[in-house]
Amino acid sequence: MRWSSPRASPGPIATLVILAGAAMPGKVIQPPESAIQLWPVDSMVKVFEDTKPPAKPAALVIDAARNEVVSAQFAVRAAQALTGLRCTVAALAGPGRAKIEDVQVRFVGFVPVRKNSDASALRKAPTRYGDPLLEEAKLDLPAGKTQPVWITVRVPKKARPGEYVGQACFRAGRREAALPLTVQVHKALLPDKRTLWVTNWTCVGSRDRMELVTRFPWRPTEKGYWTVLRAYTRNMAAHRQNVILTPIFELIAAQADGRDRLAFDFRHFDRWVRLFQEEGVIGRIEGGHLAGGRYGTTDHRSTVWVVEKGKAVRKQLSSWGRPHKDFLAQFLPALQAHLAQKGWLNIYLQHVFDEPTSKNADRYKELAAVVKQHAPRLRTVEATHCHELVGSIDTWVPQLDHYSHKLAFYRGRQEAGEEVWFYTCCGPRDGRFMNRFMDYHLLKVRLLHWVNAKYGAAGYLHWGWNQWTRRNPFEDVENDGKSWLPPGDRYIVYPSPGGVLDSIRHEAMLEGIQDYELLKLLAARSPEKARAVMDSVVRSFTDYRLDAAEFRAARRALLTALSQ
Repeated sequence: MRWSSPRASPGPIATLVILAGAAMPGKVIQPPESAIQLWPVDSMVKVFEDTKPPAKPAALVIDAARNEVVSAQFAVRAAQALTGLRCTVAALAGPGRAKIEDVQVRFVGFVPVRKNSDASALRKAPTRYGDPLLEEAKLDLPAGKTQPVWITVRVPKKARPGEYVGQACFRAGRREAALPLTVQVHKALLPDKRTLWVTNWTCVGSRDRMELVTRFPWRPTEKGYWTVLRAYTRNMAAHRQNVILTPIFELIAAQADGRDRLAFDFRHFDRWVRLFQEEGVIGRIEGGHLAGGRYGTTDHRSTVWVVEKGKAVRKQLSSWGRPHKDFLAQFLPALQAHLAQKGWLNIYLQHVFDEPTSKNADRYKELAAVVKQHAPRLRTVEATHCHELVGSIDTWVPQLDHYSHKLAFYRGRQEAGEEVWFYTCCGPRDGRFMNRFMDYHLLKVRLLHWVNAKYGAAGYLHWGWNQWTRRNPFEDVENDGKSWLPPGDRYIVYPSPGGVLDSIRHEAMLEGIQDYELLKLLAARSPEKARAVMDSVVRSFTDYRLDAAEFRAARRALLTALSQ
């Protein structure tokens, strides 16, 4: 198969060869050094700038349920620089006159990783990893570099089962070539209903950082705030996020009522909730922390309103002092009453303070008791490693490794009628457990939600959807300026004017969430079949398969079972 010229003129352009084993069964062309090579790659396999084509490229056939979003990947490598490389995919033709028309093409961008998460990293740092999904229509490819191309296919809910075939067409100047792209749509249907609770914490309260990105004052009184927020919300909804961390003290204002008491204005809070409901994220409202502080410490301080000289003013106070508790005694009943009036009380979860440990468990119970006293109908949620908080937490969110070590405890909490999720962040990071670091295998991101399905954890939390620093997120993927964090831990999307750019990790996460829903669907019909599929990939928290071909076989078995 050859790159061709529209004029079919002889010369070096006409002699450039493309690898396409899938299109030429049983025959592999060994290209000359000047060749431009193009080949399919499983989307769960990370492509590096020095990745070479395999000796025998496999056919690219993607299994999909109806109503599902699936990914494909190709790689391009040229001995000579290419200018203006483009890739397009027309509608995929299926049975009869059926088509899949929603196909998106993006180039994978590369970012520098200066220090690895741990010894299990795919490549030793310093090196460059592919992560952001760029939306430029074309790019220039340097000589001797490999460029991954990411294809996103959105299968309609009413798609007719069968094989849908199209072509990924590559062009650079007057040269062009194409490779086949096939999506096998199964009868299985991914439900619209989202039963896995998913929250990626969104940075909207750090005005200095957000203003560097948006280039306008980042506050709810600005029109642009809501425009950009809606773009963020749509991206979250498209990735099946259905819980949103809500900065209650940024959105709910206070004023003095003339009697040395506080009255609260919920207008911005209400607008926030309505926006996330309109775009399909809520779901649930995750109320921001009542107290701030560092992990394992007791010197927490909180920014609250107090009345001074007849006016409401903001002050930072000790989280344990009487002034803070006096504020909560006014704020919490007002919040509970407002949620009840709006019909939102049953979808609201309240944080107290982040990651309580045995060292500050008593302080946590102290503030949780204040919540129960003044707003007894509010349910609490917390990321925690601490088991001494029974009676203070309604939704437990242990870190993945702690969840595995204390599985019996958390199953006991579920039996008591409480909810259990799990979270990952800068840990666990010893290589045995899954996480979504940039230098990890991409299947580790996706399989997190197979863990949800296998062990019955009802939700997943991560602290970093867009926790960008003041540095360039495309150039500094691990350092927050004070301490080193694993690459990619701070965010899973990248800033873009008026919105965000996705990452291949975000797409893997979406597909893992879809897998969860399909696994739960099969478990409701045939627990034995669902268990067999899950066990073929995830045997335990630290024993799981990272071979892409084996994973695809398990996915195919899942879709086949659901289609019967």
